[in-house]
Amino acid sequence: MRDARYFDGMLSTREAARVLGVSPRTLEHWRSIATGPTYSKIGRAVRYARGALVQFIEENQHMSALEMSALLHSFKVR
Repeated sequence: MRDARYFDGMLSTREAARVLGVSPRTLEHWRSIATGPTYSKIGRAVRYARGALVQFIEENQHMSALEMSALLHSFKVR
């Protein structure tokens, strides 16, 4: 069971797209191919929990090659 804060302020597709910096059509496409942030259908309305957007952003963070190189270098035994 998720913490109630996960669901604070359910957002429409347009609002969620604004948060993610993508178009509403991109979110619609992601839903059609079963990717992107999780969402709920309430009747005909699609809603995104703020927590789902945060989780999606966190799960899709990537390091640059320079950052990865520095991280790997820091683990080398001297």
